[in-house]
Amino acid sequence: MLSSRKRRAVSPLRIARVTRLSGRRIKKKWSAEEENALRRGVQRLNLVVYPIILHSYPNILEGRTEVDLKDKWRNMTR
Repeated sequence: MLSSRKRRAVSPLRIARVTRLSGRRIKKKWSAEEENALRRGVQRLNLVVYPIILHSYPNILEGRTEVDLKDKWRNMTR
């Protein structure tokens, strides 16, 4: 008969490290449709208000945050 494996104690530091890393979002490239939605939102409002733009195009900008929009707009206007 095979002996059962003994369970090893897992360090709390190891658990915290794994949890923190697994909580990150996966990077996703911006599609042309998303970039156009961001441009249209800024043109329509004549100013940059990321929460309103995000809620104006919920289907296109799904999975994006206000900070994502801010960073992308900054890079697009350089």
